Order: sequence, then structure tokens, then C-alpha cells
Amino acid sequence: MSWAVSAFLSCAAAATVASNTLVLLAFAARPSLRAVRPNLYILSLAATDLAVGAAVMPLNVDYHHHSPSVGWRHHDAACVFWLFTDTVVCTASVWTMVAIAVDRLMARGILFSCCKHCIADRENVL
Repeated sequence: MSWAVSAFLSCAAAATVASNTLVLLAFAARPSLRAVRPNLYILSLAATDLAVGAAVMPLNVDYHHHSPSVGWRHHDAACVFWLFTDTVVCTASVWTMVAIAVDRLMARGILFSCCKHCIADRENVL
């Protein structure tokens, strides 16, 4: 990996940490943001993305920059930490985005507006 790509990915990691830190600070400064349920999904996404930017991306850049010539340069525990956080935190981030999408879908009422007879069928069952 070239130095230019490594520098760009390092800047992306720094931007990820900085922007998600600003989101967390906004939630800390404004308690009213925590009062709305969909905003808590955004808070969760900011926390997981902050962990990705702080723990996963820097080690990923380092690994891919040096791997062709040197391989893994750190202790084995750092490798286990990197693999664990990469798997768990990225999965949590993806599932948080899925939760946001489902919440937005439910908020729009798309599920029940497509088939209005579902409501009538449900009333007949009751």
C-alpha cells in the first residue's frame, strides 16, 4: 500500500473519531436529544463508529501498509484485540444501521399502508 493511500485512510480514521466525538458531545450537552427514542439509535451508531475509528481503522491501516514486507508488527494480543473489535464493533454498527432503517420504516407506516386489509383482518380476529 502506498504512502498516499495510508495517509488518506489515516485521515479518514481521524475524521471518523472527530465527527463521532462531536455527536457524542452534542448528546451530552443537550439532554433533550436523549429524550427521543430514534435519537438513541444515532447515539448508539456514533458510539460504535467511534470505536471503529479509534480501534479498528488505525490497526487496519498499519497492517495493510506493512503486511507485504513485514507482516503483523505488533504483539499477538494486539492481533486478537484487533480481530475481536473488528468483528464485534463493525457488526454492532451494521445492526444499529438496520435498527435505524426499521425504525424509520415503522415511523413512515409503510408496513401497514401497503395492505389496509391487514388491519381489517386483524380486527376480525379480535
